[in-house]
Amino acid sequence: MFQRYESDLRQLLAALPSRFRPVIQQSIDSLPAIFSLPMVLVHKDFGVNNAMVGADDNHLVGVIDWAEAEIGPFGTNLHSLQQFMSKYRLRVGWIRHANYETLDRIFWDALSTSAGLDAETIQAIKAARIVGLLRSHGFTSRLANKPAPEPIRDDESGAYEMLGLDGLLIAPATKLVD
Repeated sequence: MFQRYESDLRQLLAALPSRFRPVIQQSIDSLPAIFSLPMVLVHKDFGVNNAMVGADDNHLVGVIDWAEAEIGPFGTNLHSLQQFMSKYRLRVGWIRHANYETLDRIFWDALSTSAGLDAETIQAIKAARIVGLLRSHGFTSRLANKPAPEPIRDDESGAYEMLGLDGLLIAPATKLVD
């Protein structure tokens, strides 16, 4: 699995525009720490369209569409939480909700406190989140019975995913990386 992740990231390093190279190289360098995290079931398509919430209390009651689920390092699916704390618009990219910073801080504080995680482990989880984002959105579809995924291109065919990567990895106002 480590080799597959590394191979994917190296493909992206070679194919994506140069503005992504520092983040991708940092992700490659972080793989040993990421693979020291627990292996868990990763949904791979988690988001607002696959989360079911109760009509009365807005609590999560179910998650659908597990077709792409796989075992992977904890944190590789956490980029999906952006859909709950931001809006993604085709023409402008990511727009954070007004209380984004508060929600983000509460999430990381709760995760750290409830699991007793040290700063090094939190950094590995945040790195895993970036690797998951790159593997999910840096390639064409990974669906069964479809052509093998390829890195997206910085053209019309890859514009939607490229805008998303720019917003979460490059744009100062919305990027996930420090």
